[in-house]
Amino acid sequence: MIRLVLPLLCLGFVTGCFANTPHTRESGYHVKQKRAFRSLNTPTNSLFREKSEDPFEMETLAVSPSFNESEIRRSIEATFEKVKKENRFIDFLDEKALIDLPVGLKKEVGALSYVILIDSFLISPKETLLYASMSFEAPGMGKIHFKGADIRFSKNGGILGGGKLELVGDYSFGEAGGNSRFLIKSSEQKTYVEFDCNGFQQLSLHGGLAFSRNLIRPVDREGVEIPGENVMLDFTTT
Repeated sequence: MIRLVLPLLCLGFVTGCFANTPHTRESGYHVKQKRAFRSLNTPTNSLFREKSEDPFEMETLAVSPSFNESEIRRSIEATFEKVKKENRFIDFLDEKALIDLPVGLKKEVGALSYVILIDSFLISPKETLLYASMSFEAPGMGKIHFKGADIRFSKNGGILGGGKLELVGDYSFGEAGGNSRFLIKSSEQKTYVEFDCNGFQQLSLHGGLAFSRNLIRPVDREGVEIPGENVMLDFTTT
């Protein structure tokens, strides 16, 4: 259940009304005198209390990236820039592509470009384990980053069981002072990228649209406001 909060500030203006009186009668009020109106001495903080609180409880909406997650994101960006600058793009992943890393397994889907970055691998007697990542420009929002490890690659060619990259931490997008924020979450491992030797296969997103507490607030079944929370619409899509 939700309840709209529409803060309304009403300021009254007082105008003196004087009846027609003879010119010989003097008013009891002179210009140099001062009057105080207690009813107008309202504390400033009570007038703007609605705007003083944080409209988004970000600690409950999205977890800020850890130092390690921030470093991983920077590393992915650096790898992508190297691949882009040196034109290290490929359209099929085989053993020959692993000779000189990093490479970018590029695939165009409509107007979007997906580049799976292969930056390193580990060879064992039976198989090769790949380490991959992806930097993706989410339309209208910004970049999000994915990373995967121990992806099994057959010596005969082909990724065994398919490749999977998971989101590196949570992401939050929205204009400062706006009434909503778009969240992409890494929790429950529902945000990921799947790929094979031909490149990108699908992208699954788990997130939500959070609304400012200045616009709308959650209430419990009794109609009592729930403090410290935002109304949010969750979604999962592929």
